[in-house]
Amino acid sequence: MDPVDSVSRAQARTHVALSLCLALPACLSYAPDALEPGVELGLLGERSSGQLSAAHLGPLNTSWFPLREEVEFGDGLSLEEANALALYYSPRILEARADTRIAAAQVLRAGVLANPDFFVGPRFTTDGGHLKMPAGMSWELPLWGKIDARRDRAGAELDEQTLRVIQVELEVLQEVREAYIRLARLQQEEVLLAEVSAAGDEILDWVERLQAAGIVDTVALFLARTEREEARASLEEIRMQARRQRRDLCAVLGLLPDAELVILVDGEESAMPELPPSDSGFLLRQPSLRAAEAAYAAADAALRLEIGEQYPDIRLGPEFEYDEGQKSIGFGLGFSLPLFDRNEGNIMAAEESRQRARERYRENLLGASHAEALAREDLELAEELLQIYSEGAARSAEEAGRAVQIRLRAGRAEVIEVLTAQRAIARTRARILQLSEEAARARLRAAVAGGFALAQVEAEDESSQATTVKENEK
Repeated sequence: MDPVDSVSRAQARTHVALSLCLALPACLSYAPDALEPGVELGLLGERSSGQLSAAHLGPLNTSWFPLREEVEFGDGLSLEEANALALYYSPRILEARADTRIAAAQVLRAGVLANPDFFVGPRFTTDGGHLKMPAGMSWELPLWGKIDARRDRAGAELDEQTLRVIQVELEVLQEVREAYIRLARLQQEEVLLAEVSAAGDEILDWVERLQAAGIVDTVALFLARTEREEARASLEEIRMQARRQRRDLCAVLGLLPDAELVILVDGEESAMPELPPSDSGFLLRQPSLRAAEAAYAAADAALRLEIGEQYPDIRLGPEFEYDEGQKSIGFGLGFSLPLFDRNEGNIMAAEESRQRARERYRENLLGASHAEALAREDLELAEELLQIYSEGAARSAEEAGRAVQIRLRAGRAEVIEVLTAQRAIARTRARILQLSEEAARARLRAAVAGGFALAQVEAEDESSQATTVKENEK
């Protein structure tokens, strides 16, 4: 392990432990904290109002996940503000951070020596009933490396959980940006279908005039009216999808579904940075792989602890006795005799657990490699299809649209020809929008799968970084 890696891990654990020590008094007393559903619902409603200031210190790459520290709810929510809001309120992120604080508390417990045992009590002799008052105290000697093993195991578990937080942050921010990409596509498709619906109204008026003049029959009028109604229905479906996507985004951000919040979409959400070639160095920096590596370190420390448990516990301490005015003091030594149980079963179980942790790391590594390969294949296919449609069908659709308009103005267009062309043009333009969305989402997923969504830091351990947020009220 890199020396800088070890130092930053140790510093992270020390900072967490000291913070908890300062936060906890010598003796704690129970304080009831009742859960009021009505109050909790009101607090959830307040999340989408006011002002929020969030500073992120984690290893995320802001070119893929842009962040804005100041979140203003009154002027709408941009992608940068939504990312900051997710880091502050996302239920999945908050749950992962709570698990990290629990793991940090275990670090405190693991590095503390065992409490001394104290004994005092009267004794009476069988001959005369003389009173004796013995007292004794003993400590377990920190031998066989048990303290270090416990501390290393707890530290590795804390590293694992901290890396799990980073992984959850990546997953949540990926969902947020994919939601904005989809909203951008739905917004553009809504404009497209609104144009198609308006064009359907014009075509229907044109066909009605032709039918009144006896040029076309009722079949053509029926087809024109059907096309117009289908365009209106498709427009309403797109609007419903947009409302549902906004509601799903609120759930990811930790907001209520009826939050009065305007989602700002300007099309820049689909603009992705250039994706570098696949690099195993970046892949191995994946938080999920680093967490599996920390889990192996915890299993290795657990094995060391079980090996230390096969040796006897040795306790040493002073003793005092009062006997009818006579006082005596001395030292006692006690230890267990491992005659029947040498801890072989627990040692074998710990060895198997360590081997299983290694297999899990290999499984995660294999899965991460396949996930990146699949994401790049999806990206390649989406970009190829987008290029095919953009260079072929898109140009043809534009030319066909101009030709239909010319024929309509000249009065030389057939009804079936106009309806067929209108349908094909709308379908082609919608398909291009969908392919653009798929390409943007595929590029984002490939960046996350390949480890490029993390900041490029040198000699810095991501597990020593944390996401810190602070709320500023107006």
